[in-house]
Amino acid sequence: MATVKTPSVTKIKFDEEGAFSSLHFQEWIPGYNHISVNQLNTEVANESIYLTTFLRECSNGEYDETDVLSVKASSEGIVERIYGPVILASEDGKIILRSGSNIFPIRQEGRNFILGSLKGELEGYDIKIKKETPEERTISIPRIDFISPADKSIIYSIRVLIQEGVDGEALKQLARSEQPIAPYLTIAKSGGVDAYRLHEVPEGEYRVTDIDRNEGGKWGTSYLIVMGNQGVWSNKSLRSKLDNHYEIFKKFLAEGKAITLKIANIRDLDNGNKTCDAALFLREPKAIAPKNLEALKPEVIETEVSEVKQGEKAIPF
Repeated sequence: MATVKTPSVTKIKFDEEGAFSSLHFQEWIPGYNHISVNQLNTEVANESIYLTTFLRECSNGEYDETDVLSVKASSEGIVERIYGPVILASEDGKIILRSGSNIFPIRQEGRNFILGSLKGELEGYDIKIKKETPEERTISIPRIDFISPADKSIIYSIRVLIQEGVDGEALKQLARSEQPIAPYLTIAKSGGVDAYRLHEVPEGEYRVTDIDRNEGGKWGTSYLIVMGNQGVWSNKSLRSKLDNHYEIFKKFLAEGKAITLKIANIRDLDNGNKTCDAALFLREPKAIAPKNLEALKPEVIETEVSEVKQGEKAIPF
């Protein structure tokens, strides 16, 4: 009796460790970088094949090839995180897939999810984690596994981002019972942050809107101080202060309290680098700083920054 072979299935997870590994061999501008299809085709590997096939299925062949992924780089230009396709909720409560600047609608029909020509179901993938205790615990990561009608040997398994406090297994059961999942998904925020070194930003005072902590860089933990849609990387002295008081600043920002970043005395060093003085103050900006930083370009790789000596006391730490 002849043996019937089960067709092999390839499961693609764009957020899996090792995906788009060629991007780690390149140096990037600190902050967020937009990645095109051409940038995924390198001497190391051609890593665009599955992604471009997937995006064509999502969009009936029409999508922006110049911005399909995002890379977040540290102040040293090293890849910290790669942002691939994810599933979220739009601001008007619809389910969407986002990949770079590309956004595609997802339609929920009972327990099925329709994305372009793709059809899938929500699954839960259990992982074991350790967090602040030696004891392991298991959490369920929700994903939608999409299958193409043209090629059923490939499954595109896309991460679903859920709101804090939402249980992944409960979301799966909700989908299985044909209940809408959109209200429980993370809401996609528009826009991004252009990041600069302190000395690349004009002198002045800036209202801080957020502070993003980045761990594991060349100099240890670093901080991106965000002012609207622009941001600056912390210098040595700001890093040491934020190491001890990051949570306090986040609390102040969540409460709507004013925090000002002051940049002053930008100057050249004898070694050819640049430096400046910078500090954070618990008040509104006293002066209006330039808002349009888009024309600025990074010029220097490394810089050390001294304390502010402007006759004004910074936050006492």
